[in-house]
Amino acid sequence: RVPDKKIMIYHNIPPPAFFIDWHRILARECYKGRLEIRLFVDKVDLAVGDSDFNRRELEAAGYPRTGVLPILMDFSKFDRPGDPITRRLFGDGKTTILFVGRIIPNKRFEDVIKVFHLYNKYFNPDSRLILAGDYRGLERYYASLLDLLDRLGLRDVHFSGHVEFGELVAFFDLADVYLSLSEHEGFGVPILEAFHRKIPVVGFDAGAVGETMNGGGVLLREKDFFRTAALIDVLVRNKGLRQAVIQGQLRALEKYSRANVSRILLQHIEEVARR
Repeated sequence: RVPDKKIMIYHNIPPPAFFIDWHRILARECYKGRLEIRLFVDKVDLAVGDSDFNRRELEAAGYPRTGVLPILMDFSKFDRPGDPITRRLFGDGKTTILFVGRIIPNKRFEDVIKVFHLYNKYFNPDSRLILAGDYRGLERYYASLLDLLDRLGLRDVHFSGHVEFGELVAFFDLADVYLSLSEHEGFGVPILEAFHRKIPVVGFDAGAVGETMNGGGVLLREKDFFRTAALIDVLVRNKGLRQAVIQGQLRALEKYSRANVSRILLQHIEEVARR
């Protein structure tokens, strides 16, 4: 027993700058939340982030003892058939690019759309983009994305809105490439879900994305929309490269195994108990 010992786990709060132009109240809450992180500096024995990116934020906030505890991933729920209606609606053989996440500005959905526009126009007109995530609460940002689609003349872009889990599984079943161009992530659960589903992942190296990918997938050091579109085309057409990327992703998942995460958790508990 470890009476009065406390460990805090931090998953991240996005910087308010991402929301100022779209949702002032949410921007204010993010600002307050990032300040409130400091309230627990002298109240916990250890503060851990689920990524080193998050751990560094805790360290910057003044926590003297910090660590990392990766999220324990449960992939078993993905090993069942996806929603049959969703599969029927989108199972027409088109190449499918997928991104999963709430429709919020830090995830840079507009950049994903711009890359898909180039891919669809110059490499593969028989393709679609599925953006799976809820837009409620950020309707102005969502409207700006719809306006972008109109200006680009794009038709094969589908916003799912809120999805049930079976629909999400179906989207992963249908996807040929998973594309993340987010500029702030404290972790990146959908990236690992794509790894598990053997979908090649292309991710922009921001926040904890590179760390989450753990050497798997294709990590972009800069945003070059045309080169990213060309890379997607290679991943779709080159079966050997595609399989090599998938195998690298499966190796990267070993970091998130139950055995490894349990070992790290026990180390943290033992460290706190010794004090």
